Amino acid sequence: MTKQREVVYEPHPVTIERKRELLASGYKILDARFDPARQEETAEDGESSKHRGSKPADGDHLSSARARYLKVFGKRPFNGWDLETLNAKFAEATQEETATNGLTRRQISADLEAMQVEFDVNDGIEDLAALRDLAREERNK
Repeated sequence: MTKQREVVYEPHPVTIERKRELLASGYKILDARFDPARQEETAEDGESSKHRGSKPADGDHLSSARARYLKVFGKRPFNGWDLETLNAKFAEATQEETATNGLTRRQISADLEAMQVEFDVNDGIEDLAALRDLAREERNK
């Protein structure tokens, strides 16, 4: 019959000195991420164990971009697209937006740039159209 050793949960990587010390004391070493007490703490915080450490740093942004894609386009995005690709898809879609005056965002932006009017590309298309109309009126005076 094998003797069961007491388990110690240590954050990995464990130094050689610490490993020797624990093994000499008769402990079995396991990674701290498998500690049941730690998993209970994170479950209380609302974080599930399956999502911890498995996402890239921009995972939250990627999931929100996917949700936005679903809302804007009415279909789910390709699962292999990264955040940069999704942002490019949004930029492409907003370029083809049409204002009430019949001009696209691309046409309005080009006209404003030609008149050397400073504007924020993130403004709504109707705001840009109004700015374009004002700039044309000022120019024609």
